[in-house]
Amino acid sequence: MAKVVRLKTPQNDVIAGLEYILDLARKGEITSFIFAGKSKDGSVVTAHQNADAYDRQELVAHLQVEVNLAAVEMCLHDQ
Repeated sequence: MAKVVRLKTPQNDVIAGLEYILDLARKGEITSFIFAGKSKDGSVVTAHQNADAYDRQELVAHLQVEVNLAAVEMCLHDQ
């Protein structure tokens, strides 16, 4: 199983967060990605690079685990 590293990207600045990730890619530290974003009109945009269906499934699964963990932590915090 892959080691998962949560990047501490700026949460209130979309451009800064993307630039941080882009810098890692330029350094060769990120070699593939999946992307989902929400536009101003509420539509969802997606992209992927250098990731076949299996790689995308693995990356989506890691994101889902992160979301589930955050939901559990929110519930525990509210108690």
